[in-house]
Amino acid sequence: MDGSQLTDLAGYRIYYGTGSGACRGGTSQALAAALPNPVPGTEVSYQLTGLATGSTYFVQVSAEDHSGSESACSNEVSGAALADGADTTAPTGSVVINSNATYTTWTAATLRLAGSDLIGVTGYYVSTSSTRPAAGAAGWATVTSATSYSNTNVPFTLNAGDGTKTVYAWFKDAAGNVSATMSDTIVLDQTAPTTGTLTATPGTGQVALSWAGFTDGGNGLATANPYKLVFATGSAPATACTSGTQLYLGTGSTYTHTGLTPGTIYSYRVCATDKAGNTAAGATASATPRGISDTTPPTLSITNPTAGTTYTTSTSPLTLGGTAADTVGVASVSWSNNRGGSGTATGTTSWTASGIALQAGTNVLTVVARDVAGNTTTRTLTVTYTAPSQTPGLVAAYAFAEGSGTTTADASGNSNTGTLTAATWTTAGRSGSALTFNGTSSWVTIPATPALDLPTTLTVEAWVYPTSLTNWRTVVLKEAAWGYTYALYASDGAGHPAGHLMNKGSQQAVQVIGPSSLPLNAWSHLAMTFDGATLRLFVNGSPVASQATTGAAATSTGPLRLGGNGRWGEYFAGRIDEVRLYNRALTQAEVQTDMGTPIGR
Repeated sequence: MDGSQLTDLAGYRIYYGTGSGACRGGTSQALAAALPNPVPGTEVSYQLTGLATGSTYFVQVSAEDHSGSESACSNEVSGAALADGADTTAPTGSVVINSNATYTTWTAATLRLAGSDLIGVTGYYVSTSSTRPAAGAAGWATVTSATSYSNTNVPFTLNAGDGTKTVYAWFKDAAGNVSATMSDTIVLDQTAPTTGTLTATPGTGQVALSWAGFTDGGNGLATANPYKLVFATGSAPATACTSGTQLYLGTGSTYTHTGLTPGTIYSYRVCATDKAGNTAAGATASATPRGISDTTPPTLSITNPTAGTTYTTSTSPLTLGGTAADTVGVASVSWSNNRGGSGTATGTTSWTASGIALQAGTNVLTVVARDVAGNTTTRTLTVTYTAPSQTPGLVAAYAFAEGSGTTTADASGNSNTGTLTAATWTTAGRSGSALTFNGTSSWVTIPATPALDLPTTLTVEAWVYPTSLTNWRTVVLKEAAWGYTYALYASDGAGHPAGHLMNKGSQQAVQVIGPSSLPLNAWSHLAMTFDGATLRLFVNGSPVASQATTGAAATSTGPLRLGGNGRWGEYFAGRIDEVRLYNRALTQAEVQTDMGTPIGR
């Protein structure tokens, strides 16, 4: 009754009687409230019935909450009762757009309608026109008659185009009385702010950012948090201000991004939002922070395999190790060999470079430490490599000892380097590292050289660890236009190991096939020899098949493949280690010696 808004209104109690002072002492009727929290000034209509026509009645009203508490009575009014059915009082009510929001970015709106009538509200009418409709006009929405009517979810479409939109509403009763015009307004704003500019200025380990020029031609930028700043590393900024990492949200126009990594590109996007919630696409900028002013190079030492400047070995590949330090920070340690090969060491202050392939003779290994400012220090180690004594006639040998990289060295000293395709390194080899082949696309390719043609006598050996023996599984194959010159298989299509040789004179393939399959998921040694008269197959050092053949083997300009071939797409599945090729036929004793002697030992 004091003008403040109610929050728990249950209803009203109407006291009346033919004498003054009816409150609490006269007859009363109850009226349920349409809303528990009507806004101040809301009018409620109610008609007392069953009165004596022509008699004067005095009326007062109180309000009740849901706990049963009752307010003081209102002021007293009086009037003469009319005959029942004589209704000339129009309904009253209100309309609210989008829960009384000030702005919207959508033409689809939701209306909240509340109306009351002495007899009962029977319909409502909403429009963008202020013209008051007649009770019988088209467009009225019919509702179940009630003295108090409320609907909080009436859909309505606002007229298109930015600007202030007004929605008008009316109620009618069964007697045809139409309420006075009621209305509410909302601002439709579907235009995003204009995109301004963003400036990013790099500093030492930080980037200073500032932005300007964001404007909104409608209702202005948002009062709270109009600007949002996000970032991403790299040259491409976040695609929108809803992605990326948020740095700032507020009203300012500057921000300093600190604690950054020198030399790294940082990209930024800042967006502005208007009062209606529209967001600009945003302005972008990138910057690369500088490192701390540093002209002092790092310290660097090689401690493994020696702290000296020269070293002699018969083992390849070689592992280097050492330490590095810097007043600001060591960024990387890298190595290179003047005979071929380079890479990045693992670690910085304590570093290791493994798998360095050596060539026979002098190898100058150069190690470079680089700090975050770009200063470098270089150390060298001169390594004299003498290849270990090998059985005569060795033309290629692959220990797969590198453990990483895309190439594998020829340990025979003949420089028949292999290039990996889809093969991966594993430490679970027969002797140290090995290669794993996926059975569908992996192989190692060695370019053709005359030494890899083995026309008169040969030996091909390998340790294999098959995981599947279905189909043909290539271990070693020298490709030719017609197929191959020689080949060693872990499976010949029927699951048996096999050796193949193409006779140059007859142009016929000579084959030796093992009597049983190799075990899966276990290491087996395969060897094929040809002494000019007999082709033999050995499994784990024992001869299992032989075939007499005379004449030279065919030669070709095709590459040597390990683990697959390009003629028929026959790929090995599993691991391969310790591959050797000789230009002579080894004896059984020599094959058994190779079985127990890792390459390079």
